[in-house]
Amino acid sequence: EVASTVDSRSATLAELQKRVAAENGLDRKAAQAVAAAALKSDIDRGQPFAAALANLRAVSSDPAALEPLAAYAEKGVPTIAQLRQQFDASVSGAITAALAPKPPEDIRSRLLQGVKGLVKSNQASGAPDGPMASVNAISAAMSANDASAAQAAWQELPEAGQQASSTWHDDLSARTTAETLIAKTVSAYLLDTASQ
Repeated sequence: EVASTVDSRSATLAELQKRVAAENGLDRKAAQAVAAAALKSDIDRGQPFAAALANLRAVSSDPAALEPLAAYAEKGVPTIAQLRQQFDASVSGAITAALAPKPPEDIRSRLLQGVKGLVKSNQASGAPDGPMASVNAISAAMSANDASAAQAAWQELPEAGQQASSTWHDDLSARTTAETLIAKTVSAYLLDTASQ
């Protein structure tokens, strides 16, 4: 009878240990989801997010997956609205200027180019093609708050256009990297928490 009581109490103790472990697991998952949401909020607002990233790393089951965000944590990443404003205010003009054909040196060539330009402008209809189509695609993507589409359109620019907008593109890349990582992180934690 003593052995039976000891076995019964051991089984009860084992069951209690399982329950405590399960509750701790749920608490950890909830902490991960809350920390991921706080990090997303800081990123979405364009604020520095070093503290939020540190909090998420502390509760994360895979802190190495968050490492790419560390490069942007101290200063944050620009918001889509800020990137759109920069593009509209100066970047599109810099790209256009960088892509503009250089005027010919001699007077005869300049006159001929001017006549060709008049003829071309009279024949033009619809959307521009070539590099200006890429500039318009970037502008449309930024208006639609689609950083990934703007990134793809930027890749289509000639080298001169890319050089003229490289600093802006670095900020755009930071935004797309942060958006991609935080979307994966938040959805993983939220899905994991919901399945518990």
